[in-house]
Amino acid sequence: MRAVWKSVLTVGIMGSVAGMAGMAWLYSVIDFPVSWLRVLAAIPLLGGTISSGVVAGRTARRHGLYIGGWCGVILTAFWYCAASIHAGRLVLPFLFFVMIPAGMAGGTIGVNLPPYAIRRRLHSPQRIGRQTKLWLAALRKPPKYKNQTPDV
Repeated sequence: MRAVWKSVLTVGIMGSVAGMAGMAWLYSVIDFPVSWLRVLAAIPLLGGTISSGVVAGRTARRHGLYIGGWCGVILTAFWYCAASIHAGRLVLPFLFFVMIPAGMAGGTIGVNLPPYAIRRRLHSPQRIGRQTKLWLAALRKPPKYKNQTPDV
């Protein structure tokens, strides 16, 4: 459940808010009809829900439908509360019922993606020590013949 909260707070909400800001800018620059306003608001919400499900599923590595569904439920509750506070009354658009399956789809996609790469140290201390010993040995004892390698 930690993966769900982490992905919802970092990816879901922030991605939706950034997408809404981008769509608001696009709506102000291009003269869209008023009927397109719902579509321009739905794209960032669904994108944030899907990306939150993908990140949570990829982090948890199992139970993609369950984890993605919880991402959809939490984001639905968050945006439901925000829309109700903004409107001054309870508002429940149909889009909220689409966000839960979108989160489930994102969770399933995230589980099936390859896991995050574990970053290894480029040079371990043992390897650096071995390389240094080889170089010091090569400097101390020059080879007798052209194709001979130094003995360690």
